Amino acid sequence: MKIPWDEVPIGARSGTVTFTVTDEMVDQHIEAAELPSPWLPDATPEELRPGPGRIAPVDMISRLYGWNLIYGFHNSRIGQSVRAKQAATFYAPARVGMTITATGHLVRKYEKRNRKFIVYEMNFFDSDGTLLLRDERVLMVLPDDFQAKG
Repeated sequence: MKIPWDEVPIGARSGTVTFTVTDEMVDQHIEAAELPSPWLPDATPEELRPGPGRIAPVDMISRLYGWNLIYGFHNSRIGQSVRAKQAATFYAPARVGMTITATGHLVRKYEKRNRKFIVYEMNFFDSDGTLLLRDERVLMVLPDDFQAKG
């Protein structure tokens, strides 16, 4: 059920998801994003792995799980939208074998030039509670009568 704009609950959790990073996830992401492999052609495998375990591409976890944390909630409760802005801060690498828990919540809402915007924040933590990534996305809410031109 859609929430009226005046009642959109700031601070509401938009979702939680837990997953384990696998080699298959990394390989599929590298192939889909057409990333070079290895990412640093002149580096040895040891230089690509500064710690235990293979490092996932930095944007992989937010790309794979952003939908679960934001868009399902947003589309069903607030309405269709388009991404207006995104900013990510990376604190530590996601590695194959890590179990990651991610949470999302509404940070704020505002209106600008007769358009409505919602700001979501996603935080990704390892099993020890270490923050790996914070991703903030600003979505412009489309009017109910919006029709894409095609």
